[in-house]
Amino acid sequence: NDGVARYSDSIPDTITSWYVSAFAVDSITGLGVAPDTLKINVFRPFFIKLSLPYSIIRGESVSLQAIVFNYQTKPIKAEVVMENPADEFEFTNAANEIEFAGEQNVREKRKSVTIAPFDGVSVTFLITPKKLGFINIRIRASADLTGDAVVQKLLVKPEGQTQYFNKAMFINAVNQQDRTLIKRNVSVEIPPNAVPGSVRIMVSGISDILGPTVNHLDDLLRMPYGCGEQNMINLVPNIVVTNYLERVNRMTEPIRAKTKNHIETGYQRELTYRRDDGSFSAFGQSDKAGSTWLTAFVAKTFIQARPHIDVDNAVITKSIEWLLTRQRKDGSFAEYGEVHNKALQGGSAIKPKAAGENDDAETNDNAGALTAFVLIAILHETKSDPIRVRHESSLQRAADFLYSRVSSSTSPYEVAIANYALHLTDSQHKDLAHKKLMAMSKRDQDSLIYWSIRSDQEQNKTSERLKVVASDYLLYPNAVDIEATSYAILTMALRSEIDQAIPSVRWLISKQNSNGGFSSTQDTVIGLQALGAIAERIATATVKMAVNIKHGNAKDGDLSTNPGPQQALYFNTDNALVLQQIQLDPEKTDWVQLEAAGFGTAIIQVSYQYNLAVSAEKPAFFLNPQKDKTSTENYLQLSICTYYKEGNSTNMAVMEVELPSGYNADVDALPAATRAKEVKRVDTANNDGTVIVYFDRV
Repeated sequence: NDGVARYSDSIPDTITSWYVSAFAVDSITGLGVAPDTLKINVFRPFFIKLSLPYSIIRGESVSLQAIVFNYQTKPIKAEVVMENPADEFEFTNAANEIEFAGEQNVREKRKSVTIAPFDGVSVTFLITPKKLGFINIRIRASADLTGDAVVQKLLVKPEGQTQYFNKAMFINAVNQQDRTLIKRNVSVEIPPNAVPGSVRIMVSGISDILGPTVNHLDDLLRMPYGCGEQNMINLVPNIVVTNYLERVNRMTEPIRAKTKNHIETGYQRELTYRRDDGSFSAFGQSDKAGSTWLTAFVAKTFIQARPHIDVDNAVITKSIEWLLTRQRKDGSFAEYGEVHNKALQGGSAIKPKAAGENDDAETNDNAGALTAFVLIAILHETKSDPIRVRHESSLQRAADFLYSRVSSSTSPYEVAIANYALHLTDSQHKDLAHKKLMAMSKRDQDSLIYWSIRSDQEQNKTSERLKVVASDYLLYPNAVDIEATSYAILTMALRSEIDQAIPSVRWLISKQNSNGGFSSTQDTVIGLQALGAIAERIATATVKMAVNIKHGNAKDGDLSTNPGPQQALYFNTDNALVLQQIQLDPEKTDWVQLEAAGFGTAIIQVSYQYNLAVSAEKPAFFLNPQKDKTSTENYLQLSICTYYKEGNSTNMAVMEVELPSGYNADVDALPAATRAKEVKRVDTANNDGTVIVYFDRV
């Protein structure tokens, strides 16, 4: 009533400045804003500042530094104590020996310091963590009439390299006959040499075919992507997801903003790999020539991105014009440049055309695949576009060449990609090509249909090897198999043969990693396009499904007598894009049983991981890291020698250097590494705790 309001609160106990502003609203005079702000300085005369690394490895000794500040007018003596009430680590001395080794349950370590006025003193504690996960770092300092204490969390990771495994299942209960109870049993194989405490088991589910991808657009692949090829993983999946969600009316504004930002970032970054002649290559102008394959890949992607962001049409036109100069007289396309990572090309990788090679020279085994890849890219441009109108005869020659290749080819990949290209051109030979492709299909033990360039004997050999080695590398899906099957699915979508495509869709989903990607860039891109094409056709407006989850281990006995712990995932229309996760106890899980009932579609994944403290059984590279003599207590200089043991040389190679806990890369000094002619690029990750070096070849 007197026109005065009083408000009081406690200011957070941090050294900073706070500004207080005020405004008022009146029904007659409207809005009033105070002309000035009030500044309040919060200050503490005695406090601790603790600096922790991003993470540390269990069993690794690390020095933790705390700085105790004294802003009083007189020097003070303080006692600094590091507490260990939960016995989460051991105190270690400079000789890397455990302190208090003869004593049990040491819970704290004390140090005394004298701090000058308006100064700070550094106090270090050397510890060796014993437990995984987040541990509490508690430090307190006390002096006469003053004191302070801090508690921060520090992440402790298991030693060794993490192996990731994922078993995904596609549940399709849209048709009436599919709505019966669906059961699946999944075994979880953890080897005896797994690092103790490193095992994680997770069951996740989402009622959308592209759901895992939507929820992991930032990390579809567990690999670096710093070159012109790998950067495309920032672009294409976001375009696929955007198109799909808009067509099935599931797009939300947060997802739209995220995908648009990723597309714009990927587009701008990809332009840095463009060459003056309009082509693209892995490292742009620093490469000797542009790549036919990568230029086609980029041109197709930019065309697909055009409805979502502003794309310079001149860039696309110049790229297509450059591609058409690479066409031979027989209609095929030649690779003059070099794509450093052949795995990223998938099955369309062919050796570069030799200097001075005659245009009429016999094309090699995968010329049909590259020609189909380029033709598919150009056909994504609209029919009325001037560049397609001007070069219609060139495109027809490419289509004729493809049919001649399909007639004689024994490669499932070449037939699959050529068949898709022939359907896009509406070729009169498309039905014959499709018939040949279907005759080359294979079935696995679950009657799922796929296409593979590997023999059954080779696949069985890999399965047997996995039982011995237990490395996730052996379970990486073959990128060419993923692509071949994806192109087959895309063709069936064009032919509206959705029911025939479902067994192949199930196989494709079973090969996804837990983040929704596959093994490399190109197979992830084509795989997601295939899943998106089918998902648009079978997505339902109504979803109502329940998935019961049972799990146990061998000592629990038979399921019928001891069903074990049970949990459930529930899906409906409102949570279709919500990724639901349940973490299982590794000590009690050797198997997982899933029972699904209801209406709609869902993807259920059983993901597990563990660490192995050994390197590859037969490493392909020799590595010899050495600490230089110029290194000091606070500065580490590394020299790393490497060579390839499996042959003459690699394609592009990537070296990852994980620095010891507490060390960060000197980012200002890293560009000097590119002076070596083999080094194309140097990046950092994990808060500069990891250095990634890209080599032209090793």
